[in-house]
Amino acid sequence: MSGAPGWTGKSDQIGAYWGSRSMSPSEGAQKWSRLLELLSPGSGWFRKGRKYPRELDGVIGEQGLAEELAGGVLRDDDGKVMDGGGYLVSLWNGNHDEPLTMETSLGSVGPYSRGYATVRSRSLELRARCDEVLAAMIELWAPDYAAWDNWTYTESQGMPKDRPA
Repeated sequence: MSGAPGWTGKSDQIGAYWGSRSMSPSEGAQKWSRLLELLSPGSGWFRKGRKYPRELDGVIGEQGLAEELAGGVLRDDDGKVMDGGGYLVSLWNGNHDEPLTMETSLGSVGPYSRGYATVRSRSLELRARCDEVLAAMIELWAPDYAAWDNWTYTESQGMPKDRPA
């Protein structure tokens, strides 16, 4: 994998972040669908698996994404749906050579709630388009703040002293 064309071996992340905001799965799916089309037109997207190797659960379109979001409702330790907890979903482009992942947490409401949408990739193509992707995320999500973090910046911060390496 590390020899694939356009592979940096280190990931970049583009993210948009906001506070408490009610949003339905269908509203979130409309936003994500537009971003997915910008990032990788015509290609399939898959739910990220919890095990390695990740299992492909199917191609996701706008309707499938709304269903994934609805199925990603946040639950408490007893398995009960958390009122105002929102939704969480992670996607993968299915490409082992140049993986692109997207994650969102949305629809959470309350005084300590936050939402986010992130895109992570090791592809030089995404790095070349980061301004375009970041601008699209700002337009779609209207976040409180948004940022592009590249590996060099993240690595220079080092590990927190209270966290084992």
